[in-house]
Amino acid sequence: MTLFKPMILLAVALASPAGAEVLGCFGRSYSSEHLAAHPGQQVREIRAKRFTRPDGAVEYYDLRVHFRDDPREFSASTYCNDEGGRRVCMIECDGGMVYPTLAADGRLRLTTEYLRAETDEALPGQTVGEGECAEPVIRSIADQKGQQNIRTVFLLQPRRLADCSWPDPS
Repeated sequence: MTLFKPMILLAVALASPAGAEVLGCFGRSYSSEHLAAHPGQQVREIRAKRFTRPDGAVEYYDLRVHFRDDPREFSASTYCNDEGGRRVCMIECDGGMVYPTLAADGRLRLTTEYLRAETDEALPGQTVGEGECAEPVIRSIADQKGQQNIRTVFLLQPRRLADCSWPDPS
């Protein structure tokens, strides 16, 4: 097992203390027609669970993503700070940044040029040998033009908390 995975797990544990409060769930699914009209878009579904720490001082996000060409669920857990009057959420180890903004109508706007999402799930029909660790598959949620990520904006609608019912990353 590489050092990469334990570092990610440590970052998630530090970013998700016990007693964190879920502030909301947001999501968006993109139709086949939308994806056909936007061939650089990688994401077909994205959901975001918004948290606050018990002291209420810092918010952070736990994202779940399905890519257009992959049946597996990918995840990205951020930690957030305010920089120059703007909220920025990051993933450890150069995993990228996302800028979240809550709109007056309740929608969540996520802007990124690169944000790493990963999965340890095997593809359907594949198995991981007993006692072996799967290396994470890593992808950026940003749109692509050729081999390069470009500025991407997701506008997510409020959803029921049940739509974000995966276990907390802590």
